Amino acid sequence: MSAGPLAEASGEPGITDGAVREQLARTLAGKTFGNAPRASRFLQYIVEKSLSEPGVHISEYELGTEVFEKDPKTFDPRIDNDVRVGATRLRERLRRYYESEGAGDPIRIELPTGGFRPVFHLPGAPQSEQPPAPAATPSHPRRWWIWALAGGLAAALAAAPFLVRWAQSRHRLPPRKHIAVLLFTPVNADPEFCRGLTITLTGKLTELERFQRLYWVVPATEVLTGGVDTVKEAKRRFGVNLAITGSVLRDGGQMRVMVSLNDTEELRQLSSKTLMASGERHLDLQDDVVRAVAGMLDLELSAQADSVLKAGGSRAPGAEHYYLLGCGHLERGPDNLDEAVRMFNDAAGRDPGYAPAHAGLGEAYLRKYDLEKQARWIDAAQESCGRALRINSQLAPVRVTLGRIAGARGRDQDAVAEYQRALAIDPSYFDAYQGLAKTLVRLEKSQEAEKAYRKAIDLRQGYWRGHKELGVFYYMQGRYAEAEACFLKAKDLAPENFQIANIYSNLGGVYIQTGRLAEAERMLLDSLDRKPLAEAYNNLAAVYYYQNRYDEAAVAMEEAVKLGRANPSILGSLARTYALTNRRREAREYYEKAIAMAEGQLGINRADAELLADLALLRAESGAGKRALEQIEEARNLAPENNYVLFRAVLVHEKTGDRGRALAAVREILRRGPLMQEIRFDPDLAGLRQDPNYHALVSGLPRQANPKP
Repeated sequence: MSAGPLAEASGEPGITDGAVREQLARTLAGKTFGNAPRASRFLQYIVEKSLSEPGVHISEYELGTEVFEKDPKTFDPRIDNDVRVGATRLRERLRRYYESEGAGDPIRIELPTGGFRPVFHLPGAPQSEQPPAPAATPSHPRRWWIWALAGGLAAALAAAPFLVRWAQSRHRLPPRKHIAVLLFTPVNADPEFCRGLTITLTGKLTELERFQRLYWVVPATEVLTGGVDTVKEAKRRFGVNLAITGSVLRDGGQMRVMVSLNDTEELRQLSSKTLMASGERHLDLQDDVVRAVAGMLDLELSAQADSVLKAGGSRAPGAEHYYLLGCGHLERGPDNLDEAVRMFNDAAGRDPGYAPAHAGLGEAYLRKYDLEKQARWIDAAQESCGRALRINSQLAPVRVTLGRIAGARGRDQDAVAEYQRALAIDPSYFDAYQGLAKTLVRLEKSQEAEKAYRKAIDLRQGYWRGHKELGVFYYMQGRYAEAEACFLKAKDLAPENFQIANIYSNLGGVYIQTGRLAEAERMLLDSLDRKPLAEAYNNLAAVYYYQNRYDEAAVAMEEAVKLGRANPSILGSLARTYALTNRRREAREYYEKAIAMAEGQLGINRADAELLADLALLRAESGAGKRALEQIEEARNLAPENNYVLFRAVLVHEKTGDRGRALAAVREILRRGPLMQEIRFDPDLAGLRQDPNYHALVSGLPRQANPKP
């Protein structure tokens, strides 16, 4: 399809108001818009507004209240991004219409990115280079701890129009830009510097997602963790159509960076640029790389996008160098956290006012807490985040980190407030919606949580992680059919992703809950063939456990524990299998370890209902029945609607000889949804399943019933 001259309203040769209205009617009558009433209303409103009021700005607030029927008193476009999501969908629907049933139409209606005024053009003539007006979107930076660049970017971006023309003269880019930044290759250069540069470039490009429609960047973590290092592999693993590659050469005091833009469909280089710096000019090299890539991608940088790219940075010698090294170590995993902390501290020491260094420390300390569960690390994380915010209070990623810290301390209301602050700064922040949703689940606000999960999916509709997290939510709600659908969607979106083993493990869990044990075993073995995961071994052990294959269950649980960060639940499961295979000494040893670990973690967060329920079950199995009953009651009071807690209540009451209360917990589970397969299969509940009162409760239930709660 060839494009023609753009016209914001009537007046161009061959384009009259009447001709545009005829085209509008023709478009809305087509099949593409036939089942899309909101998109049709959106298109009709902006076309009629443009014709009746030429040159008048169409605001996001106006569209929200007039087209999306938002409450004028409460609608805030900074927080609610439904209009922007609707505009993205409308652009995609228009593209599909003109590529199919509207291919021969005399007039094309388009909605340029960055605004809400349509343009009309005739097919067949060269398209105007005129950029659209920028959308009113907050311009604060996010993910500072891995993204901020030097303050010298201001002067660099002044040259962006030249770079755009330079790039356009060499290649033609696809209208939809799905991008992966591959790891820069070190040539006599520090590998961690290259990793940091890769992470920073990815972050800055990702930051532009809210300004560039039909544009999406693969997170650096997925590229680096997945070991994707070729353009062909990027296409296969992520489905991207563009990949950025590069190398860093250090020769004495001089550093040279070569960066290239590649077409993954045709496996050819579209453009490239070599950047050089020596001495203190190293401070500007990162800025130069971002500037060059922005030019290669033909990005239209509005004033707001420009301000995002200029944010952050330090002119102190060495500060940004050590910051990049810290980013590189941080993304290498748990074994490199201490080195990441050292690098971030070096950066902060060279420039105490460098907010990204303090934000990086906050993230590194929080990851150390996740690994070791020691209170000193979570205290250090909170202190570092506080320092970053005192330098700049508008750091959405730091707000998200504080939300995670509050959640780890059991202060869920504080966590909600932090995630909402992050979204007020950046309404398109995927991770903030994910964190908010998980916190709302803990607060048992299921409807609000589901809405937040769906908001995250709307932001990145082709991203597997949003569907996977929604699937976990449905799973924990007992909505297994919906969970399975989400996991299968994530699987389809990421068939070769580094997380595919985790998705297979989740599907195995669904098959266990729906009584498909043979199918679950096959899926979990497939997961482990792709990558050994503690979660998959744990689920496989459950399959063996429910089939009375206790020796195999013990072996699987041993593998789960070997794979790292064991938690009280996993240690308790291993102790349970040892007890069933008459390895009593080992069982006692692991019960003691699991109980000590659970008590230590509860000292930091006493409001963790699931951990309390685990501890209650551990005590019941190790003979401390009275304490077990106290703790399961405390857990029930904290989370009365939590299925995980309810199932452990069944086990605790059965093990302590209170069949009546065990049956009451079963009744509560049935009130909320399907009967959990653990109750049907768990050998410790064999006596309960023979009770006539149990049969009366479950009589008439289909074996795989799946009503919603």
